[in-house]
Amino acid sequence: MLKIRSLLTALLLATLCVGSVLAQSQSTSPTGREQSSPEQKPSADGQQNGDDQRHGTEQRPFVVKTISTPETQDEASRDAIYQQQRTANRHVVELGIGAIIFGALQTIALFFTFGIMRKTAIRQLRAYIFVETAVLTRNPNGAGSWEVHLLVKNFGATPARKLAPTLERDIKKEIGRDVLLPFSKDAKTQKPQIIAPGQTITIRCPMGNFDWGVTRAAGNKAYVWGRIDYVDAFKRKRWVTLQMVHDLHDVDQFYFCEAGNDSRLP
Repeated sequence: MLKIRSLLTALLLATLCVGSVLAQSQSTSPTGREQSSPEQKPSADGQQNGDDQRHGTEQRPFVVKTISTPETQDEASRDAIYQQQRTANRHVVELGIGAIIFGALQTIALFFTFGIMRKTAIRQLRAYIFVETAVLTRNPNGAGSWEVHLLVKNFGATPARKLAPTLERDIKKEIGRDVLLPFSKDAKTQKPQIIAPGQTITIRCPMGNFDWGVTRAAGNKAYVWGRIDYVDAFKRKRWVTLQMVHDLHDVDQFYFCEAGNDSRLP
């Protein structure tokens, strides 16, 4: 009986000893987190790095990123529609500007074409006045009196109005090829007249009295020069100049000099 009690007492004491040892070991042993992450005291370098991160340095600048608040679905939809409308409006404006430029270019080309057509029509339809020939003939109303007959024709398709010739004539020694004979104070403009298309008229210019043979023997020649002004059907003033010479030989016609024959043809 005593042995049983002694055995139970020893077993109880052993149990208590083992429990106390286990409790003491659990209270003194570190946890897995404490073992893996031992506590460290903040150092001066760590504090300096934190200050650098908050303020930044030249080597490591401080960057602040602003994150906008997320938009709602309605706001995102409205913004997408606005962007689409803005893009569409920009395309419409660009197309409108392109259409205006294209229309302006077409208008310019149209006016340019009309201008060319008008110039072409004027050139085809206006009057063209030229001197066909000139003859030296004896005046039947006076003995020894001579006069120049100028044959002027309208080669155009419309009449020449207000045709007014201003002519000069003289008997003199032969002049140079490039000499232009000027008008004198005695030059007179004849009465204006009209020449129809295809019509030829004769303009008379008195030459005066002279002996044909004596004048020719003296080495003189007969000259006639002048200017014929007229207005075409498009109310544009035009002119033609002439300078002709007669050598007083058997042929009674004048021939054109190298200088002094010009016209306004545009």
